[in-house]
Amino acid sequence: GRTLLFSIVLSGAFYCSIILATSMSLSRDKLVGLSLPVAEVFTTAYNFPVLTKLVLIAALLGNFTAWNGVIVCGSRVLFALGRAQIIWNGFGNVHPVFQSPATSVMFVGVVATLGVFLGRGAIIPIVNLASACFALGYLLICLGVLKLRKERPEHERPYRVPGGVVTASLALAGSVFMLFLSLYQPYVDAKGSFPLEWTCFIAWGVLGALFWLVAKKIRGDITEQQRRRLIIESSGGVE
Repeated sequence: GRTLLFSIVLSGAFYCSIILATSMSLSRDKLVGLSLPVAEVFTTAYNFPVLTKLVLIAALLGNFTAWNGVIVCGSRVLFALGRAQIIWNGFGNVHPVFQSPATSVMFVGVVATLGVFLGRGAIIPIVNLASACFALGYLLICLGVLKLRKERPEHERPYRVPGGVVTASLALAGSVFMLFLSLYQPYVDAKGSFPLEWTCFIAWGVLGALFWLVAKKIRGDITEQQRRRLIIESSGGVE
């Protein structure tokens, strides 16, 4: 827990330092005219194009790590949902040789690959949509924490949040604010028209609803207790 909090503080300090350093290097009028201020500031302010290229390379590698993390995370979520028979149980299949969630990995890999062909114009909407989804995830987790603290106050917990319900409530409020901002800002940028992010958000929700409806019969094949065990256990199978 301490490591997680330290990494958040360190990341925030790092990004604040980047913003401060970039803002001190050029005037506002010149900065707003740059398409990639953090990288181009080295060429514009210091006539050092080599550093600009290095920053761009570092940013590209950062995108690769984020892309890889999202693919791994997405495939594992689908695997867990499939194994628990919440959605199509085929997503819970394990490769006989590599012992990896093959079906989930292939599905996420295909979707991610097709997303690349949407072009540069899709980058910002995808990033904004990801922000909204992460904020929604945070919101649901905070609600879950508050619900468990109320219904099971004496339940054994390996990690306790400092501040308890107060901290969880503040996190919930922050998640609501981030979700609102991530959906409202695209509307402002679209100047009153229907944002592409909203269209993607609705389409993603429809896809989730279809997954849920298709697996309606599958969900009834096991009990809730069996499903909980499947979600928690490291391997599939119900005793």
